[in-house]
Amino acid sequence: MDKWLWAARFFKTRALAGRACELGRVTSNGLRAVAKPEKAHLGTTDSSRRDPKERRPCTRPFPTPDLWFRCKPAREVRAGDRLRVENESGNYEIEVLEVSAIRGPAAVAQTLYRESEASRESRVKLAEERKAMREFAPLPDRRPSKRDRRRIIQFRSGG
Repeated sequence: MDKWLWAARFFKTRALAGRACELGRVTSNGLRAVAKPEKAHLGTTDSSRRDPKERRPCTRPFPTPDLWFRCKPAREVRAGDRLRVENESGNYEIEVLEVSAIRGPAAVAQTLYRESEASRESRVKLAEERKAMREFAPLPDRRPSKRDRRRIIQFRSGG
């Protein structure tokens, strides 16, 4: 997962892509994203002392396809997977078209996935709002002095 996100240019480094997966900023729709489906949904109990022939069926329901699951960085990506990716440029809802482990040019990276129309529209709307907010925030007349920088650092640290 982290290698594909890096190759598709959602993140600048694989480390950033892996961290985003761990923080739950990358989710997948479908049964393939369950961490260990063979243990949770094979119809067995957690008791390992019983004979395999005597195991009771599991009472936990199978996950429905409309649920979104957090992805681990080591999860394999397959063509047809639907992903939600959150990064600094916005939230993407994409469908994987091709799998690649090599980071190539941006034009090639854009052929690896297809973004939904709703996702594209929401990102454009968010970008326009950010641009409009910049017009209302005045730029400073000069660079911050050493004293100004110390005050900024003090303010940000909460002290």
